[in-house]
Amino acid sequence: GSAVGNDSMAFDFDYGVQNCVYEYNYSHDNLGGFLMLCPGPGASVNNIARYNVSVNDGKYDGAPMIRMGTGKYGSLGIQIYNNSMYWENNGGYTMALTPDSAWEGTSIKDVTVFNNIFYGPAKANSMSSKVSYANNLVYSNDGSAQDVYKANANDENAVYADPKFVNTEDFTTGTWADGKTTLGTVDGFKIQEDSPAIDAGRALPEAPSYTDDTLGKELVKNEAAIPTVDYYGTALSDGKIDIGANEVITKETSARNEIAAYIEAQNEVISKLAGLSADEISDYQSQVSNVADEVEVDLKNDPEGAVEIAKALIDDIVAMLDAGVAKGQGHINVKVEDKNATEKEIVNGTADCSMNSMACAVPTMILDDDDEFEL
Repeated sequence: GSAVGNDSMAFDFDYGVQNCVYEYNYSHDNLGGFLMLCPGPGASVNNIARYNVSVNDGKYDGAPMIRMGTGKYGSLGIQIYNNSMYWENNGGYTMALTPDSAWEGTSIKDVTVFNNIFYGPAKANSMSSKVSYANNLVYSNDGSAQDVYKANANDENAVYADPKFVNTEDFTTGTWADGKTTLGTVDGFKIQEDSPAIDAGRALPEAPSYTDDTLGKELVKNEAAIPTVDYYGTALSDGKIDIGANEVITKETSARNEIAAYIEAQNEVISKLAGLSADEISDYQSQVSNVADEVEVDLKNDPEGAVEIAKALIDDIVAMLDAGVAKGQGHINVKVEDKNATEKEIVNGTADCSMNSMACAVPTMILDDDDEFEL
């Protein structure tokens, strides 16, 4: 758009709009900012803007990054979360972060702004006090964005630090040539593994369901599902939400997930071995699961190495158990003194299954009670 202060923004929840979802979009270089709420003479209800990337939107001083429009019926039940907005190197323009903008009224209710990255210089007193803020990361090189947000938002979980994008110069704007559209890319706006945005977001909510007496007959249920991937297609799988449009799976988390999946698969193998009672199966599966605790220190220091160690320990347990069952052998305990060692101390024919975290690992031939041998 080209109208300063009006319809010049990338996205607009206009009046009469309900249950609209803007997600997985990349906008850039709009005269206005990223998003406008514009209820005017009709309500804008239960809309969501999430997992979008905005680069260098806002081409004049005071342009609104998110315009909090009010109206006769209002902006109602709007969720704005996990968007990355960057304008730090945008010609020196200072943006209004979330300013109010009235049209035919002042109604605005249940609007939430959370888990977003705001990165760029901000105009003083440029935030609506009529919406709620939580877990946003706000930063500019000159400190103005942090100052404005601290002064105007009651956000106890805000992060005031560089989000550590991979490379803010690594983006393209897309092309149109010979009847073909080539979309732009924003790979540089992924965050690095040491970003303060990692795991700093709040849990993602169900879709908004605002209603009141003036709207009940006009509304339909918002059935938008909670997202399962970020802007880049990365699964939101680790149970902890990052701030911004990019979810980082760290090497440690990836290793934990890989070990957990391996444990699950091998416990499934154990469950199908013949000749074991339900209690024995449960005991052996517990010992396989305990391998995750055995490599806890390694997970923090050397995640990839921890995966190798964990798989080796699990393979040993399952292999001995499988061999023992095949031979009709009885019950043994396995004691691993050193997870890096190639030798393991085996205690046979004992009923003591609590001697250590690797006890009760596999059955074997019953010899004399408490006989020991080494593999």
